[in-house]
Amino acid sequence: MVTSVIAINLLIALLCLCAARKVWRLSKIWATAANALVIAEQNTHRVLSGAPEAIARGQTGTQELRQQYRQLELQVQKAQQLLALTGLSQVAWQWYTRRQIGRSANIQSAQPRSHRKSRKSR
Repeated sequence: MVTSVIAINLLIALLCLCAARKVWRLSKIWATAANALVIAEQNTHRVLSGAPEAIARGQTGTQELRQQYRQLELQVQKAQQLLALTGLSQVAWQWYTRRQIGRSANIQSAQPRSHRKSRKSR
């Protein structure tokens, strides 16, 4: 009976030793994984530590660009109005000069007719 108890105790001790060995290996794997995660977190922190300032600078730059764009849109609108006004003034000038040329041609053509009539009557 004593030998069977010793044999069972040895068997239990052997099973516990195997379990302890597996737990020890598993703890090594977990420690390696934890170290890798710590290194990854440190690298991520180092890379992203300047991100808030960069994002803020980008937002400020974008805001400035939008304001400049609005100002340029106003300048373009004024330039378009000026060009439209220039085009309108050109049309008006052409109309005026044609009218003046037409009047002077009418005046000049009217004078020779009166001279022609007087010449014919002579």
